[in-house]
Amino acid sequence: MSDDYLTEEREPVPLVTIADDVVLSHVVDETVLMNPSSGEYFGLNATGRAMLERARVMTSVEEVVAALATEYDVDEDQLQQDFIGLLRELESAGLVSVRPGGVAQPDGDTA
Repeated sequence: MSDDYLTEEREPVPLVTIADDVVLSHVVDETVLMNPSSGEYFGLNATGRAMLERARVMTSVEEVVAALATEYDVDEDQLQQDFIGLLRELESAGLVSVRPGGVAQPDGDTA
């Protein structure tokens, strides 16, 4: 048996994935996430959409915040708080899954 699998590079795991049963749609100036089976619905403005899009391809909160900070004139600490709040809200509604260890909990643990 070969040990090649030990050195094989793996694709980075995105910070967020949309739940399997969730429909994601862009409607005019809003992005909508809806779970038809639970009835959960969430609308995102352009900033929320930008946060979610980056979280689906980037691997850390810091990476997303750094990317967004170049586009928006906002304090990075505030941006990070808003971003983490959005992720927690979407996750608690069952609309997304946040990669384990991806977001620190208020007590300092990671989720």
